[in-house]
Amino acid sequence: MTEFVFKAGTTTYEPLCDYYLTRIEAMNPDARKWLDEIPLHQWALAHDDGGLRYGIRTTNIIYRTYDFINKALDLPITTCILLIFDHLAELFKFRRGHPGESHNGKDLYAEQVMTHFEAYKVASTTHNVLPLDFTREKFEVTHQDGKLSFVVHRSDRLCTCGNWQLHKIPCSHVIAVCRRLNIDHMQYVDDFYRTENFLAVYATDFNPLPGVADWPEASQVPRLFPPGSSPISAEPRRKVTG
Repeated sequence: MTEFVFKAGTTTYEPLCDYYLTRIEAMNPDARKWLDEIPLHQWALAHDDGGLRYGIRTTNIIYRTYDFINKALDLPITTCILLIFDHLAELFKFRRGHPGESHNGKDLYAEQVMTHFEAYKVASTTHNVLPLDFTREKFEVTHQDGKLSFVVHRSDRLCTCGNWQLHKIPCSHVIAVCRRLNIDHMQYVDDFYRTENFLAVYATDFNPLPGVADWPEASQVPRLFPPGSSPISAEPRRKVTG
């Protein structure tokens, strides 16, 4: 069932997401009820209205940071904070100057976009394109085997496969349409993917942390005890008389 939850959350095709939810309900109705309590747009890409997440489910930086924290569990909390700060500062410094954000440091768009396009271009050569109106705005794109077909709306920047509006870069169906019209598909790439914007994410400077002795005292914060231990009562113990 875990596999179907993952597939429902990661597919960009809404009918397929609904199909996986139906399979989950058939396997465990209570699990489906639990999922229904979470708004779909918070965990299912196919229901990400407006493409606010740009197709992003999570980030590798999070996993790297979690792994780093797990290795420091036995250290005092103040030491952990200082180490996490140094870890993130070094990470941002590395990413800011990382040449992998573009193929040669001068490309208009980030490397990951260009890599996607290479795969989409290859796939687009197997698609058949059928105009659906005289405005050259609406097209039906069918895969070579004839089993799948999707509709592309150029002016609305929509493809019924879901990828274009979620990732905001042309999918293989849009590229096939652009080839049919002899226009540049790169005009449909969102500015989010420009190399300069990718690098700007890591442009923040890290100011040095003050010494531990200069940290403000915490107030109204409950005292934390190690797992399995019992809080120590501030009241004196009563003597038991027999």
